[in-house]
Amino acid sequence: MRRIRIHTPSPAMVVALVALFVALGSGAYAAITLPANSVGTKQLKNRAVTAQKVKTHSLLSSNFKPGQLPQGPKGDPGPKGDKGDKGVTGASGPSGPGATFKGAWKTTNQTIGSGCTTYLNVSIYASTPGTVMVTGQISINLDHTQGTVDLMVADLGTWIVDCGNASTQYERLINPSLPTDPAYEETATMAHYYTIKKAGLYTYYMNAAVTDGQDPGDQFKWGTMTAVFFPNP
Repeated sequence: MRRIRIHTPSPAMVVALVALFVALGSGAYAAITLPANSVGTKQLKNRAVTAQKVKTHSLLSSNFKPGQLPQGPKGDPGPKGDKGDKGVTGASGPSGPGATFKGAWKTTNQTIGSGCTTYLNVSIYASTPGTVMVTGQISINLDHTQGTVDLMVADLGTWIVDCGNASTQYERLINPSLPTDPAYEETATMAHYYTIKKAGLYTYYMNAAVTDGQDPGDQFKWGTMTAVFFPNP
């Protein structure tokens, strides 16, 4: 039988074979290397990207569905904003029950009797409870005879025979020692406040009387009255 001889490769052959394998390996690696940006959603399998393969802090809140991320703690209040523009002026509201005014005057002569005599009056309507202020001024002529006493009183009142009382009325006394004179002139100014408890029409009077020494020459010459109503606040 013929014996087969096995030849041991020479060192040069070994080096040549190693070089061949290295060359073939490099070509295979190059053949399976993918170009940049060539792998997309379609090339990835389901669940191919796991938490271990995601870089820490690389995802945004927009990468998650609503409700997947827990709500963070409440933040500190922000700085105060700038003052807004002035708004449009609203429509005017209805007028409230303000003060009302009434006036009256008279310039004709009228004899003043020995009893309470009315010369002038003024009426005013009060829409609510409140206060009425009444003022009046009169000019009077007194006919005086020496040796007699002339006493005239005047006041504002709520009735035609209301000549007031000593604490409120205006009083003029002509001393009997003064000489006779048919034209002693006197001007009186008066004012009163009246409390109004309910709405209604109220009338006030200017009255006077010559309680001593009365004669036809004792007369009113002119007079004015005003009434102002102030509703309660």
